Amino acid sequence: MAQSEAHIGNRNMKTDHYDLTWNDENSEHSAALARLFENAKHVDVAVAFAKMSGWEHIKDHLLHHLEQGGSARFIVGLDFYQSEPTLLKLLLKLSRKHSLSVFVGDKLDGVFHPKVYRFEYVNKSVSMLIGSANWTNGGMADNYECSVLLRLNSETKIRTRLDALCKDKLVSALNPGILRDYSRRYDIARATRATEQRRLKRLRTAEPTTFAVLRELLREFRLDKSERGFDAQVRNRAEAVKRASKIMKLIATSRPTGEGFDDQLRKLDASFHSAIVPIFMKAIAGEPAAFAELCTRALASGELSPEQAFEKVREVSIRGVGPNWRTEMLHSVDPSKFAVLNRNSSAGMRLAGPEFPERPSNSNITPQTYAQFCLDARRVAAELGLRNLSELDAVFNEAYWQDMDDED
Repeated sequence: MAQSEAHIGNRNMKTDHYDLTWNDENSEHSAALARLFENAKHVDVAVAFAKMSGWEHIKDHLLHHLEQGGSARFIVGLDFYQSEPTLLKLLLKLSRKHSLSVFVGDKLDGVFHPKVYRFEYVNKSVSMLIGSANWTNGGMADNYECSVLLRLNSETKIRTRLDALCKDKLVSALNPGILRDYSRRYDIARATRATEQRRLKRLRTAEPTTFAVLRELLREFRLDKSERGFDAQVRNRAEAVKRASKIMKLIATSRPTGEGFDDQLRKLDASFHSAIVPIFMKAIAGEPAAFAELCTRALASGELSPEQAFEKVREVSIRGVGPNWRTEMLHSVDPSKFAVLNRNSSAGMRLAGPEFPERPSNSNITPQTYAQFCLDARRVAAELGLRNLSELDAVFNEAYWQDMDDED
């Protein structure tokens, strides 16, 4: 292949050869690695997951490399308890007889997620396989994986980076204590995963009207006794509702302007779970009189139906104020009658069956839509044994943000 430029670390590095390695009928990562072991002086492997199934693919080549006096370093991630203690124990045992060092990613703030296989030769040339393949059977052969194979005249950036991880103790040298602790947590995680898989299978086939998903989520939510748990969230929300109601009354009666209004607006924003983006907050701050009228109407809605109340607050048009804040304001007046309608609660409601706009806005939420949402919310809250719609909103919020966490 003609010489090409590989852009690495914002600098161009000349390569003698590059290619792609796939797991398909013509090639596998295990075969590519077997070839790279030939005549290697030093091998670096940094992977997120490592399993005995991956060991089986390269063990003969690695053992031969070590027995011939070659050196190696493995940096293995421990996140999600996927890497197998059996393999870590084997590597630790080999490290006592050969020039092999083993590190684990147990101290990093984020997930240790590289898939780097680096081979250095006597003439200083370097070959690297970098891509998606973990040191597992799936990564080596069965999964649909792709990596770039680079053959370089020389290379120091990756080696220097791996050296720094170890030297700066961002990863830990594997020892019996770390292995013992990880093994215990791995066994717990493996047993839990089996239970979780059965639970997920059951929940996926459950009808939304059975509220199975929300019931399960609420059960776990109640077990969490931290500040993120159900009890703490309900307590915080009750306090926030009281604060919001007081602030709305102050704005409605004293009608502050300038910095005084800005200050109250910020406090109200902090009391709501539906945050306003800065550009809209600035627009709202420019209309103190209109916002005072909005507060007045919301506070006077206690005896109205959800449909009537939403119609009243919708009549006051302020740029940046959508259904999220209008319903937060109504909710602060009566959390047992008025539900909060925002992206979080709309997503949560879908778990119970009813469909509402994914992104509630002034154009797609009518008084009738809001009335139906409140009706459905009260029904779901009753089915879940919740005392009010504030508790239900906490459950919906937990479901929504759990989903966001999973995306990371």
